[in-house]
Amino acid sequence: GEATHALDVLVGQTPGAPAASPTLASLAVPDWTPTRIPADLLSERPDVRAAEAKFAAETARWNAAEGERFPRLVLDLSGGRQRVESVGTRITGNIFSLGAGVSLPIFDGGAIRAGIETGEARSRAARAEFERTLLSALQDVENAYLGWHTQHAALEHQAEGVAVAERQLDRSRRLFEAGQVDATVVAEAEAGVLSAQASLIRTRAETAMQWGVLAKALSGSPV
Repeated sequence: GEATHALDVLVGQTPGAPAASPTLASLAVPDWTPTRIPADLLSERPDVRAAEAKFAAETARWNAAEGERFPRLVLDLSGGRQRVESVGTRITGNIFSLGAGVSLPIFDGGAIRAGIETGEARSRAARAEFERTLLSALQDVENAYLGWHTQHAALEHQAEGVAVAERQLDRSRRLFEAGQVDATVVAEAEAGVLSAQASLIRTRAETAMQWGVLAKALSGSPV
C-alpha cells in the first residue's frame, strides 16, 4: 500500500519488493534514523493532494473571473453568396464581411465584480484549508518520527544490554572452567542473557509497530 511504498522510498529500497515473513525473534527493523524527510512524500498524502487541488481550482476560477473585467474584442466573421454588379459586368462569388465589436463586461451591473470578490474569498478559504491540512500532516509525521526515533534509541540500548549480558556469561564460564566460581554464577549469567534477549524481542516488536505508525503518517492513513 501507500504506507509501505513511502517507507521503501525512505530507506532506499525498491518499492513493492517482496519481503520474507519474519519471526518475532528475528523481526527486522530498518537501521534508519533520518534527519530529514523528503517533502514530496508528504505532498503525496491524499488529504494534502485533495486540499492542494481544491486551492488550485478555486484560484483558477478566481483568475478567470478577474479576466472578465477587461474589454474583449469580438470578431464576427460572416459569409454569404452575394451578387455584385458593376457597369456592364456581373460577378457572382463568395463575399465575406468582417465585423468588429467590443464587449465591455465591466459595465454589467456589478455582477462581475461580485463574482471576483466571491472567487477571491473562495480562493483564500481554500488556501487556508490547504495550509491547515499541510500543517496537520506535518504534525502527524513529526509525532510519528519522534516516536520512531525514541523507540529506535531504546532498541539500540536493549541490543547493547544483550551484548553486555553475553560478555558477562562468557566471563562466568571462563571463571567456572578455571575453578574460580561455582555453577550458580554461570546459571545466573545465563538467566541474565535470556532476560536481556526477551527485552530485546519486545523492544524490537514495539519499534516495528512504531515504524508502521510512521508509515501511516507519511501515507495519510488513519493512525
